[in-house]
Amino acid sequence: MTRQPQPLRQLLLVGTLSLALGTTGCSSMKAVSAASQGDLATLQLLHGEGKNIHGKDLKMTTALYRAVEADQTEIVTFLLDNGADINASNGFSKRTALMSAVDTDNADMVKLLMERGADVNQGDRKDNTPLSLSIDANRGELAAMLLNQGANPDHAGQSTFTPLLTSLNSDNLALATLLLEAGADPDRVVDETGRPPIHVATEKQNLDMVDLLVSHGANLELVYSEGTPLLRATMLNQTELAEHLLAKGANAATTNSIGVPALYYALANNRPLAARLLQAGADANATTLAHSNQSLLEWAVAQNKRDTVILLLEQGATVTDSALHTAVSSTGIDVAVTAALLATGVNPDGALEHPNVAAAAKANHLAALGLLLAAGASPSPLASEQFNPPLMYAAENDNVAMIDMLLTAGAEVDQMSNKGYTSLYQAAYHGKGEALQRLIAAGGDPNSKNGDGPYTPVMSAADNGHKDILLQLITAGADVNVTTTDGYTALYYAAGSNHPDLVTMLMAAGANPEQGAGRYRWTPVHKAAQEGNYKVLENLLKYGANANARDTDGDTPMDLAMRKGYSETPRVLGSYGGKINNYTAPKQSSGDTFGKVFATAAIAGLASSADLPSYATADIMSATVKDIWIENGQGNNLAQMQQQYARGNFEIRDPLVKEVFSASLDAEKETARLKQQLAREQAAQRQYQQQQRREMEARQKAANAEQHRRQQLLVRQQQARAEQLARQQQLRQQQQQERERQQAARAAQQQAAVQVAYRSEPAAATSRRKPSARQASIQHGTMQSSDKLNCPSCKGTLTQRNVTIGECTLSSIKVAYDVGVFFGEPVVRGDYTWRAASGTPEDCLDSSFAIWLKIQNGGAHGYVKVDPVVPKAGRESFSGTAGSPNWDEFICGFNGKQKTECFAPEDAKTLLKKGRITSFTYSVQ
Repeated sequence: MTRQPQPLRQLLLVGTLSLALGTTGCSSMKAVSAASQGDLATLQLLHGEGKNIHGKDLKMTTALYRAVEADQTEIVTFLLDNGADINASNGFSKRTALMSAVDTDNADMVKLLMERGADVNQGDRKDNTPLSLSIDANRGELAAMLLNQGANPDHAGQSTFTPLLTSLNSDNLALATLLLEAGADPDRVVDETGRPPIHVATEKQNLDMVDLLVSHGANLELVYSEGTPLLRATMLNQTELAEHLLAKGANAATTNSIGVPALYYALANNRPLAARLLQAGADANATTLAHSNQSLLEWAVAQNKRDTVILLLEQGATVTDSALHTAVSSTGIDVAVTAALLATGVNPDGALEHPNVAAAAKANHLAALGLLLAAGASPSPLASEQFNPPLMYAAENDNVAMIDMLLTAGAEVDQMSNKGYTSLYQAAYHGKGEALQRLIAAGGDPNSKNGDGPYTPVMSAADNGHKDILLQLITAGADVNVTTTDGYTALYYAAGSNHPDLVTMLMAAGANPEQGAGRYRWTPVHKAAQEGNYKVLENLLKYGANANARDTDGDTPMDLAMRKGYSETPRVLGSYGGKINNYTAPKQSSGDTFGKVFATAAIAGLASSADLPSYATADIMSATVKDIWIENGQGNNLAQMQQQYARGNFEIRDPLVKEVFSASLDAEKETARLKQQLAREQAAQRQYQQQQRREMEARQKAANAEQHRRQQLLVRQQQARAEQLARQQQLRQQQQQERERQQAARAAQQQAAVQVAYRSEPAAATSRRKPSARQASIQHGTMQSSDKLNCPSCKGTLTQRNVTIGECTLSSIKVAYDVGVFFGEPVVRGDYTWRAASGTPEDCLDSSFAIWLKIQNGGAHGYVKVDPVVPKAGRESFSGTAGSPNWDEFICGFNGKQKTECFAPEDAKTLLKKGRITSFTYSVQ
């Protein structure tokens, strides 16, 4: 780049200077310079020569502005006397002389300028007025002078902050008082996103500030962010602030934008505050959301919050069917909750489709069931799709105590479910012996027909193999030969399910083994043969079942067994004379199979036509089946038998045949024994029923007495509730009168001419002095490293005694903490409790109080912040602090409540892994 010749550069400078002088004038330049230097003589000379002394210099400032800036009162007076524009704007910022006087905190100059007509509401480039500047600079005396001269206390400028908001944000109560006394609007916000003054005060938890605003008519119901000040205080568990707002008349029924009431947050976290809200008029019957049907009481019941439930009931919450149903439907709900709900007189039966007694029984909730019955609930509500009879649930769970309770209350023992089953049937189906005994003793029908079978309890026990249950039913007189619509019997089910012992028991009880069932009219022998249940077959046949019964197709049990290809089942059938009727060998069968069938049939025909004893015929068929089928034609059993018969030795028979005949004698003995046992059981049942009736009468008498006592208690509670409602109504009327009085006072204030004076320290502020802030810095140094967290002291407690914080004297302060890592991120949990020394108020600690844990590793140390809500003395900080800061904001220094320099992420990780918590300190803002 070529440099310009020096002469050309000089010409450019001269041209620029000439242009400036042409614009401002040489005399103006001299005047501004003289004014800033206090040179009155030069100004007088210029003025005497008729020169312009009110123009601007190169910085676009006037002589008057510079004179004010330099505190040259005499020159200011001279310039004003000679026509200076007192409201001329100066420089890029367009400040006026009055603004300059405010900037230099020159009260005398401000007074002079205002007396000479300076505009106190003129704004600069950013629309800041002299009052705005005085408030920004915390210059109360100047602000008072400006206000008394007519400055607008609500002017915001481009910042959108009114003077009042500025003073509140800087915690300057004196300025705020001044502005309010001058008529500042305590509720003014510049745009819809602005934060109202009352919210500034409550977010700071500054009660003096709240009092100041409320005393000047601030509206406590203004909504910002999540709701009104009271709602936010309740959400944040700021008990003292919330109680203070209530005392000032805040609406206790306030909600957030989606209709969640303040009471909900208090009930969830702070019962004493919830009680205070209710006393102040919060609606105990409010819902958890604007468009939700769940009441606060229903929510509290579901959360098992016993004290909360009782509190809401004390305040008149309506007990809904849903609330009571929820309480009795879960064993996880404290029974005291159910008791409290019932004590209000709510209908214990509940909704028709959701009966409470059935719900309690289904949940196996004995205590809740007892309360419901004592309150008069029906022990046998109507069954529905959702709920079976209560007695059925008790039977299925084998809950004898519940069965006794229901029967004592008069439960219908044979009540059926919606699908047509009785409790006794279900007890038999599930094998619940004690339950079955109770139900039979109460008169339950052991022959009840259930479901679409219909099925009897005996069928259920037989099918499921419940031997003891079957014996109980038989001894209770159950009919073992009842059939379903299709002819199925208990014996058929036992045979098909392969329960040999139950088959024996049923046969001994007189079960009919010849009953045909189903499409083909199979007997139990057919079913056992088809399934290959040869042990069942043996028990059926030895008790007299027909081995050659034919179904509708003419098939015998042997036909079915042969088709299935069984080996043992045909042997058993053959042992008892079982024959083939329809069976033919499959086409793919060999000639040997056909020969076996032919030979077996031929021998059977000869044996049956011969004049032989039945047991001899059975011997022959048993030997035939063994030789031909089991030993594949290679056996010699039949030949040996022929030799025995030839010798006339009829005493030596097949061992299995001997067993069959001896078993017949055993069966007769067993039948007699079962009949004797049945008689004994029936006598015992009659005695048990008599005892049950006596106990039932005694329990019903006690239940009636309890119901009478509860009714009397309910009357007393209703009287107390009426008195409480009257007191609440009176309180609401008083609050409304107070709000009307405040509105009238504000209206009167706006009409009156106000003169204000600045008081540097308002009386309200003197009672809440804060302790001075503290600070500490991090220390870098050599550290030990580790691959994993190895900090045994990163979880524990620390205590300090005899601590003085400002005007607060603490006898002790105890901090519980847990500092660690979760999924690679730092986690801090902590809370604390403190005790006040004698003479120290329980709320002495400032809201900005915070705890800092000192963590050290080698020569390095820093501080981890623990900052829960400040508790009162003797109380633990609510919920503590819990959070996951970033690594670069984890271990830091601090100044007051603010973090200062922090360790870099990798250094913070190293410090934590091998670090240890050595002590704690505290800070305030």
